[in-house]
Amino acid sequence: MKYRVVVILLLCFGIAYAANPVKQEVERLFMQASSGEIRYQSVVQPSKDSLIAMSDSAAKYLAFKLDATDARERHTLVDIYRGIGKAATPYLLPALNTNNKDQLRTTSWALGEVKDTMAIPALAKVAKHEDYTVRSQAIESIGKCGGGLRSAEIVTPYLHDPVFLPRKSAAAALGRLMQKESIPPLIGALADNYFAVRLVAYNSLVKFDTLAWDAISDEIINAPDERTRALAVRLAGRLKIGQAMPLIEPLLSYGDSDLRGWAIWSLGRIEGRSNNLALTKMLTTEKDLFVRSQIQETIDYLDTLSSD
Repeated sequence: MKYRVVVILLLCFGIAYAANPVKQEVERLFMQASSGEIRYQSVVQPSKDSLIAMSDSAAKYLAFKLDATDARERHTLVDIYRGIGKAATPYLLPALNTNNKDQLRTTSWALGEVKDTMAIPALAKVAKHEDYTVRSQAIESIGKCGGGLRSAEIVTPYLHDPVFLPRKSAAAALGRLMQKESIPPLIGALADNYFAVRLVAYNSLVKFDTLAWDAISDEIINAPDERTRALAVRLAGRLKIGQAMPLIEPLLSYGDSDLRGWAIWSLGRIEGRSNNLALTKMLTTEKDLFVRSQIQETIDYLDTLSSD
């Protein structure tokens, strides 16, 4: 009797599974797409492409795999959802209603790659999560989704997160959103106590170009410390801010060697080849190794410029 029950159950399961060939095909293709085995190497990308072409069907069934802990599977899911695009949003958003941190991170990541502004309110809720890695991923994805000033206002407070990773993600997100209101907070982030946050804020400000000229020039004067002033000086050189020259020139005789070196680097880029002779003369008198390296690097840079 027990044997007959088991047989009947197995038959029912087989019929149910066979009755859903789409799900079966999604499972097969995903196994191939996310496999690290050599035998599947040639079909990894074709399998991804097939799943992307399936669009809604793939998005629906792959949503059940968003709690994956395997890095290869997570990357594969994100690649596929990126390819599917905004058609995947209705299947990704419900996956944010979970306490599973792996699922929250992967789903937020995928939504950032889909770049659908419809996901911003849900991502804003995830950005309040107690786990800083979850917060960081949600913040980064908000920046990728767009949304203009509304998204910038959501992201900006995280520049003051107690953990560096969400602060870094906020600085990157503001650089993607490119709202002029974000320039002062990014200038403030140049003084962050963590190097990666300062670097990302620097790179984000570079994207603003002329919109940030006045704020960068002001920071050369008003920076809270020499490290921050040096970053402002570097930005002036990177963006060739001519109006900052009178603010940088006095730093050539400054006592702090780091600041003096970056002043040389920036003035060389703002003034161009006209500064070459002065630099060569400076090299004969300067003793500090870092400043000398900046003088020589600037001379080499100027030598690569066209005489025009």
